[in-house]
This record gives sequence, C-alpha cells and structure tokens, in this order.
Amino acid sequence: MRINNTLSQKDDRKSFALEFKALKSEIARYNEQEETATTGGDSSGSVSDQTELNMMITKDDLTMLQTRLLDLLEQDISALEIKQLLLDSDELNSLKEYVKPLEPRMLEVGQELIRKWGVKR
Repeated sequence: MRINNTLSQKDDRKSFALEFKALKSEIARYNEQEETATTGGDSSGSVSDQTELNMMITKDDLTMLQTRLLDLLEQDISALEIKQLLLDSDELNSLKEYVKPLEPRMLEVGQELIRKWGVKR
C-alpha cells in the first residue's frame, strides 16, 4: 500500500520501476516453469486443478487472505512461519489448497517490498 505522492523524487520512481519490472519478470518466469511442469510443455491441456480452485474462491475469501498476508508480511518472522500461520488459520480453511503452493522466496519478496515501499497502517 502506498500513500499518494510518495514517489516524488525521480530516483525513487526509477528505483520502484526497476524493482517492479524485475518482479514482473520473476513472476513470468515462475508461471512459465509452472505451465511446463503441469502440462509437460503442452499448453493445450484440460483445465487444471488450480483453475478449478480459483473458480471456487470468493472475493471475501481473497480479501481475508490478502489482509492476513499483509499483516504477516509486516511482521519480523520467516517466510516459512508466514506460510504455516496461513495454513493453520481456521478462518482461511477454505484457502489451504491455495496457500500450500506458496513458495518461501515469493513471501520473502513480499516482505522486502513491504519493508521498502509499504506504509504502516
């Protein structure tokens, strides 16, 4: 979350843009690896289990997950602890299959972004 006008310096905007592009590239690389792993390189396969799961998740579920995740990313705990706390949360029980594949490195990147660009609520 950012406050308006917090990227007022040209260097800040440039740094943010570079980090955003790097993150976007990392996500694209990860998605390509996942597609290759799940389809054997053939993207013409049937609807994946993950797609079916995504269709069952409600907006309220996602809001709850995002809120909890942001709270945890702000804390000084490890990525593995964050993942375990999400998995152990009774209120997120319907999202366990969505949380299980979260990789620690992805959570670490989230922590870095929160530390650098986040605004304390």
